[in-house]
Amino acid sequence: MREEESLERQTTMDDYMKANLDWWNEATIVHSQSQGDIYELASFKAGKTKLLPLELEEVGNVSGKKLLHLQCHLLALTFLIRQLL
Repeated sequence: MREEESLERQTTMDDYMKANLDWWNEATIVHSQSQGDIYELASFKAGKTKLLPLELEEVGNVSGKKLLHLQCHLLALTFLIRQLL
């Protein structure tokens, strides 16, 4: 195999990142349209928190702080945390 052919066949990190992004975008659509509102999006949109008392206790007072929340495909939990600030 020539070097040129080998380089053409290599999968780049951009390819993996695009595949990952495409998967999460698809999962988000499926999850946001799920039957029974398992993510309680209606309650969230109404301003209600679904954080459990234990979670609130563990997080503590975060007012005035900056937080980074990773791995949240619908952003609902990230926005719930934002309500605490």
